[in-house]
Amino acid sequence: MQNTRLPVTVLSGFLGAGKTTLPHHNERWREPYGDRLNEVVFIGQKMDRALIEAAWKACHLTFTETRKGMKAWATLSDPFPTWAATPVLQKEPA
Repeated sequence: MQNTRLPVTVLSGFLGAGKTTLPHHNERWREPYGDRLNEVVFIGQKMDRALIEAAWKACHLTFTETRKGMKAWATLSDPFPTWAATPVLQKEPA
């Protein structure tokens, strides 16, 4: 059986760079589902691009895995590390 993957488009760029207008939403709109576009944006400083891309690619599901549904998805391993909560720093009112 062929290893079929779902096509994913990742748009990235600086804030205001036109990421949301680039795909020309109106041209992609198909009733009744809309544009079927999801955007994932990673924002940060000194981020390890290769590590993020490898982890992102490890998350891709095959067509067969996608068809199995949420109960089957819950049994899959999470390729991302455990996220630790960081306390929010609040400034004193001026």
